[in-house]
Amino acid sequence: MQRVEPADWRACVVASMGDGYAQFVTLMGVEFDGPELWLRLRRGDTDELVLTTTAAGAIDSIIDLLPQAAWYEREIAEMFGVDFRGHDTAPLLLAAGSGAPMRRDAALDARQTTAWPGEKEPGGAVARRRQLPPGVLP
Repeated sequence: MQRVEPADWRACVVASMGDGYAQFVTLMGVEFDGPELWLRLRRGDTDELVLTTTAAGAIDSIIDLLPQAAWYEREIAEMFGVDFRGHDTAPLLLAAGSGAPMRRDAALDARQTTAWPGEKEPGGAVARRRQLPPGVLP
């Protein structure tokens, strides 16, 4: 796995393709401390390269280099809120402006309104410790 600075993302993809890693495998969005991009490229049958970068702000699109990445960029833009410069990332599934549901800081509407199992002890007593379920804002 090769870590790349966001400003060098496109240049590193071009350099990797020049080294023979020209077969697109996948582009993924991952959320750790913020959104990240993971790009897998292949050279030959077995030699693979994984490039990863943080994508907190806008990042250059690679669809002119790897046209197969177009749908992946649109999905990542919609689900993680990443802005790809040079690519019109119209929503695929969600309504425009509905947020980025795969981000850890996203409040999920269903979780806000649904009672969480285990909130009360058997018999109706209130639980001693109350933890908020994932997706619920304090």
